[in-house]
Amino acid sequence: TLARGRRHDAAAAAVRTAAEQGRPLADVVLERADVDGAALVADTTPDVGEAGAQVDAALAAHTIATQADPAGQEGAP
Repeated sequence: TLARGRRHDAAAAAVRTAAEQGRPLADVVLERADVDGAALVADTTPDVGEAGAQVDAALAAHTIATQADPAGQEGAP
């Protein structure tokens, strides 16, 4: 396995190559000899753990904003 810094560099290089060549990132990763691309591509389950926390934070911010000014008339008499 690659060290953390090398993993970051390998991922960044793969993303650049895919963007420059207009190719799917999965195809570029599968071609790398230093990465087990098949294992990475095989795990297609989305990681939605952080998404839930982000939605909760956005809803909390919205609730606070609308409770402070429910009519949307900030500064009105």
